[in-house]
Amino acid sequence: MSSDDDVIKSFVKQDAAELTNATHAANTVALEYGPLNKNDATLQFEQLVKAFLATQVTPDAPPVTFKVENDKLMASFQGQDYNVSDLIKQANMNHLLFDEQDAANYMVLLQSPQCHYPPSLKHSSNPIPSMADYEAQEKQGKHPDALQGLNWAEKSAINIYSGGFYVVCNKVLRGDLSRIENHDSQQIGEILVTAAMGCAGLNKISESSPRFTFRVEENFSEEFTKKRIEAVERGGDVTVEMGFFSTAFAPSDDEMFNAMNTELFNAGGGTGIVLSDLRGKYIAGIASKPDEFEYLVPPTQMQWVGHYQTENGSHFFHARPVQTLTGLTAEQQKRTAPANDSTPILSTDFKARLNDVKNADGDEVKQPYKPS
Repeated sequence: MSSDDDVIKSFVKQDAAELTNATHAANTVALEYGPLNKNDATLQFEQLVKAFLATQVTPDAPPVTFKVENDKLMASFQGQDYNVSDLIKQANMNHLLFDEQDAANYMVLLQSPQCHYPPSLKHSSNPIPSMADYEAQEKQGKHPDALQGLNWAEKSAINIYSGGFYVVCNKVLRGDLSRIENHDSQQIGEILVTAAMGCAGLNKISESSPRFTFRVEENFSEEFTKKRIEAVERGGDVTVEMGFFSTAFAPSDDEMFNAMNTELFNAGGGTGIVLSDLRGKYIAGIASKPDEFEYLVPPTQMQWVGHYQTENGSHFFHARPVQTLTGLTAEQQKRTAPANDSTPILSTDFKARLNDVKNADGDEVKQPYKPS
């Protein structure tokens, strides 16, 4: 039987074997696998992103207007209204794909005076890091060839996420719109297209990765944590994680930093997650802080297979990112357009969409590596 101190020490040291043993659940359900279609929500979200990017280059392109209405993100495009909050909940971000024109349009946005969230590289003197800047940093990284298949726009979007943008991005993806200034349409559009372009880039990166990675969160709401615990107790239920997961695969050698993590867990305010069978993407080569050995998991399904709670209220979970039919509703699997139809039929009835994905409260702490 592991003690609280043993579990906390094993997490700080990133001892995966000890943590998976301490969080071990009695049983784990078998998952259902099969073809995951590119669903309607993904197609519609993709089309809104493409249309917004087109307006950054062509002033007379059909406009996309974003707004906040009743704590929901809404969009208007070509006379139709879209509940973007529901689209985000139902879209499969692993299926997002954009073409060269979309990428070029995104780079126009980043270089325009309207840009809220520009990219930056530690050793670049350019206002917007060039492909040569990214490639120079990649050569210094652990996997110098891991990111060579990404275009300039995709690298820039991932770089932006790795800086301070991750806070506003994940809040918006989880339904917290408090960081949007004056409910500005341009800012909302930029947040969404940066998240989407980043996902498209992550989808191109090799799946090869360390077997285990680690992440620390400040405790979310009691309801959110309870949902994860119940998922474990039911044998490993699958949830849909609405934000990106930043994880680390190398223990920190910063004694003060490790002491802060230990204090957080001892005080009962932390959640530690060990992720196995990771399908995360190595992004340190293009990150704003390349020394953070970062693997990034896009919004995805997560199976919760283990849990340990300390006496003072800290939580440790064992989770696995998965791609499965288990837990998906009919709406999340819905694909009304033929697979070869490049102009999907758009549905505007989103009022009765998913309510089972709860929004998280509180900010993430990008740990156990040093936060931005």
